[in-house]
Amino acid sequence: MQMVILPPTGEHITLVLMSNAEPSGSREDWFNGLDPAAPFTWRNYELTRQEGQRLTWRLNNQARAYYRKHIARAVTGRGGRQLHANKAGKITGKVVARRQHPPLVARTQLLRLGDHLSHYPGFSGVRKDVFDLYVYSQRVWRSTHPDEPPPAWPYMPYLRYCAPKRARLSDLQEMQHDEN
Repeated sequence: MQMVILPPTGEHITLVLMSNAEPSGSREDWFNGLDPAAPFTWRNYELTRQEGQRLTWRLNNQARAYYRKHIARAVTGRGGRQLHANKAGKITGKVVARRQHPPLVARTQLLRLGDHLSHYPGFSGVRKDVFDLYVYSQRVWRSTHPDEPPPAWPYMPYLRYCAPKRARLSDLQEMQHDEN
């Protein structure tokens, strides 16, 4: 059995107990976090199994759909705001439906999205999802702006493997008592 401590959200910390078999006599509610019908989801990520039976995180279905919609809207301008760039490059706009953005505005939006996604954790599943979104953005760009070169997103770094930090439960309990 392993306990994974996920990064905090405000003042809350998420603890995940992982086991390959449900411990007998356990009072915890256990579920299969790798069930394809209902995977374990945390924020915008879901736990999945890669080839070779390795575990990784990837973007969940809602996040991937949101970013695909955002890409399509940024490039084609279908719905949302009609944006313009002034001479200084500042983007301004008003609400107008079904207008295609000028290439400079669409390029700026895609580059901002690429920069945003490059800050996601570099797990192999997340990297693959971001790459798939990049390929989608290139395809939509080429179909909408055939005479303009598509914007290139920044490089997304790998998350280097580091050995997990381990501690015995009794040591953690002693640390908690020392703080009080």
